Amino acid sequence: MLGTRFRAACAAIAIASPLSAAPLDQFDLSFELVDSDDIALFQANAMTSVDIGSWETQVSLSSSNFSFDYEPVPFDFNGSPVSRSESNVAIQLNGRNDLSDTLTLILGGGAYDGYNNYRTAWLDEYYRQQFSELTNVPGAELYEVSAPKGYNVNAGLRWMYRPNTGYAQISISQLQDDIAPGYEIDFDGLLRGQTTLGHQRP
Repeated sequence: MLGTRFRAACAAIAIASPLSAAPLDQFDLSFELVDSDDIALFQANAMTSVDIGSWETQVSLSSSNFSFDYEPVPFDFNGSPVSRSESNVAIQLNGRNDLSDTLTLILGGGAYDGYNNYRTAWLDEYYRQQFSELTNVPGAELYEVSAPKGYNVNAGLRWMYRPNTGYAQISISQLQDDIAPGYEIDFDGLLRGQTTLGHQRP
């Protein structure tokens, strides 16, 4: 892969409160551009920290767009060269609230829509070209157009049993990802891989 890469340093802006020297808001921005013979990628990330009452919150946004040239191997008679473009947007919100000198409530959540990287989109293109035309195979699970997306939510409680040096924390989270599944074909027909990944963890 021949090409150029450009990465911008993060920029931070602090907005001071007129009644206090402590900053109310902090804004960080970064972006990256990769341009090569067969792939182009642009990614931007923004993060801000805001104090709202007793809550310390952090919001982050990200957006990416990538284009790549899909080239099948010479002996792939079902495949054909194609150019493909995909985008992804994501948001994450995290908050902390000091309930007392030793207890802190932690909440968070986020979501994204679109392919996370060009590798999964490349594999999806491969499966699409191989299996999307199989409509009359007995026992086959038909190819379905993928729409990757996901979300996460979490909650926790932190106990600071030794100021600034020791703490114990308990948390629970729920995550779900709708992914681009894999496919394989055997004597039973076309088999589709798992389309949703989701789990809850303490």
